[in-house]
Amino acid sequence: MPSETCRSAAVRYFADGTAGGAAAPVFAADINRNAAGTVCLPLLEEGKARMQDHSAREAVSAAPAPDASLFDAPAADERMAAVNFGLNLIEKKRGMTFGTDALLLAAFARRKAKGRAADFGAGTGVVALLCAKCGKFGRIYAVERQPAYHALSLRNTALNGENGRVIPLCADIRTLKAGDFGGELDAVLTNPPYMTVHAGRPNADQGRYAARHETAGDIGDFCEAARRCLKHGGAFYAVYRPDRLTDLLCAMRASALEPKRLIFVCRDQDHAPSLVLAEGRKGGAPGMYVPPPLLLCGDADEQTAALQAIYEKGDFEDAFQRS
Repeated sequence: MPSETCRSAAVRYFADGTAGGAAAPVFAADINRNAAGTVCLPLLEEGKARMQDHSAREAVSAAPAPDASLFDAPAADERMAAVNFGLNLIEKKRGMTFGTDALLLAAFARRKAKGRAADFGAGTGVVALLCAKCGKFGRIYAVERQPAYHALSLRNTALNGENGRVIPLCADIRTLKAGDFGGELDAVLTNPPYMTVHAGRPNADQGRYAARHETAGDIGDFCEAARRCLKHGGAFYAVYRPDRLTDLLCAMRASALEPKRLIFVCRDQDHAPSLVLAEGRKGGAPGMYVPPPLLLCGDADEQTAALQAIYEKGDFEDAFQRS
């Protein structure tokens, strides 16, 4: 976990009902040490205004205007969080929340401005929303099996004015096919469950447990779903735990998603990797690029230039991009 000085995936919770202010941001590393915020009413009003102005956007998007109920204030078990690139998220207080893995996965994806993509296991929709805000794809589907999290994805999409570019879809990845998206996709992103059913401690929150454990499909199922939905040469992007890297790479190759790029993520040069990012190509030839690890902190416990570039541009630096 990042220290007090070097932290990643910026998150600020609204405790005063305002969208701005000079208060210092609260980061993902501090989530468990801060009281939940209350609803940020100006953001909800802004979302409603965008909805009312939707007719002007229909010329560039065939998506229907969002229902006004999507802008209801967060419930007692929810909170509002401000995250990177101006996004605001409604999250479950005791559920899965925004973190570094989601931020890095979105940044890891290569840009295809007119491309069509999907995020498998989308949760609150944050990866799809980050991709939309950074212009990674023309349209991205946020696929989530759990109805409660799919509902959050719908609300967050409307709240951030991305109705049309982000399309939430409630579906089980094990039954997905290209036709569910109107044709084959250019890219699939996923932050899949990384623990086996019997690993780790039981969690009273079933949604959080399902997001972390392979209760509805393992990494092989996620890769097979990507194979079915991607066009030949389409890209597959995953963030995973290093201790299960063998499972990830074997599943990718078994599903014809040839591993092409691998980046390890470390807190600093003295720590072992805590995350791994993998890119594959459907039908690609063997050969994988492995750049030096992404370090989050420098010698003085400050953010590295590589991490800062991700914060500012939503992309990894060129040294990490070679295919």
